Amino acid sequence: MTRRLRRRLTVSESNARDLVVFKQHVNWRPDPSKSYMRIKYYATLALEDLQCLLAHGYKVKVQDPRNMPSITELITFCNDTRRINTDGQLIGPCWTMHGYVIGPYCSDTQVCIEGVSRVGTYEEPELDQFNRMFALANEMTIEEHFLKAWFD
Repeated sequence: MTRRLRRRLTVSESNARDLVVFKQHVNWRPDPSKSYMRIKYYATLALEDLQCLLAHGYKVKVQDPRNMPSITELITFCNDTRRINTDGQLIGPCWTMHGYVIGPYCSDTQVCIEGVSRVGTYEEPELDQFNRMFALANEMTIEEHFLKAWFD
């Protein structure tokens, strides 16, 4: 049985990934006297940014693959619950993903999605879809202008 070796990201690959996720460069070594940061959390990864990461070959996974929808299911859900006007323009709130990124000095440099959230109004069919899609979430928040599902 052969094991597939994981390759660390180059500095430029890590910087490009961080620009997509955090919209800025991340200093993974904030203090030279301490060890490097292993993870950094994000809270507003847009669907387009997720698709960009995947298109460029970055490793993206869900936190809890047994209970959480797959990446493909998340993308489908986010697309299906978008509101588009008659001119084809996106209107209303969009879903964002939250989770963490594993730093470039670790052997497994992935983007991990722990959940989704949406700020803004929603209609009953959207709430039903949300409840069905994230029924196994460890935590769900359903408020008048906010929906969130989180997996531990």
